[in-house]
Amino acid sequence: MGIGTTELQFLLYSKNNFGEFKKVLTLGRQQIGIENFEIKKLLNKDCKYKIYDYCEELLKDEFGATEVHSIDFSDYEGCTFQHDIGEEINLDFKYDTIIDFGTTEHIFNVGQAFKNIHKTLNVGGRILHSNPANSFNGHGFHQFSHELYFSLYSKKNGYINTKVFLNDFSNKHKGYWFEINISKSGKRVEYCCKESVGNLVHTIKNNEIDSLIVHQILYDQVWAKNSKSINKNKKSNIWQIIKKNIKKIPFFFVITFLKKKYYEKFIAGIKHFDKHPEIKKILINNLIYK
Repeated sequence: MGIGTTELQFLLYSKNNFGEFKKVLTLGRQQIGIENFEIKKLLNKDCKYKIYDYCEELLKDEFGATEVHSIDFSDYEGCTFQHDIGEEINLDFKYDTIIDFGTTEHIFNVGQAFKNIHKTLNVGGRILHSNPANSFNGHGFHQFSHELYFSLYSKKNGYINTKVFLNDFSNKHKGYWFEINISKSGKRVEYCCKESVGNLVHTIKNNEIDSLIVHQILYDQVWAKNSKSINKNKKSNIWQIIKKNIKKIPFFFVITFLKKKYYEKFIAGIKHFDKHPEIKKILINNLIYK
């Protein structure tokens, strides 16, 4: 849980595009994870913040936070509230900015954690996430698909301006994020990669909705159109055809057919994130310093 180079850039993106943070809640007490000279470079000013400092002064001085509270399962880092974020939270007040930089992936009951975030945010407030997307196995319990964030922070759940950027932690694409755009057709945006990549998520709560409804966008649209379910007994099923004709077809042609039918469609057809038509490469400085 902490503020590294990527997270500090993301905080700047949020402030410069959406204004000051006001009352802030962090999931886990956030530490600064970069050296003072790196912070100075990003803030473009002299400053006192240093690695391993907690974030309260930074958020108040540089991002317009009026209060900064934190919540965690343990109080070993001196959090404001000691509570399991995976269990229902009932606070007497709400927040204008909620920051999750590397916490929810460590929570077993992650669905309840997202409900708590939603419940604890003021209308007009914002949520910032920095969580693993791919090649972080063993880091926490979860790695998250962008589908989760777009489905959770949707208009029907009261959210607007939901943005998801991919950050490549291998530094292969240093200086760039990749913005994922969900097609209105509901078609899945699937990508592959070997690099360790994370999601940077930003959204605004526009309306108060009591109960969240979270389904993948594709299925929402299919159900809305009253599409018929797939007939499992369909006679044209490829496996039934193979079973019926296996003795008539040389084995070589069976393998060739399956490879062409399935491998090329489902494996080779999934593009790397930096070549995907629905994922746009963007210079980070253009997002921060518009």
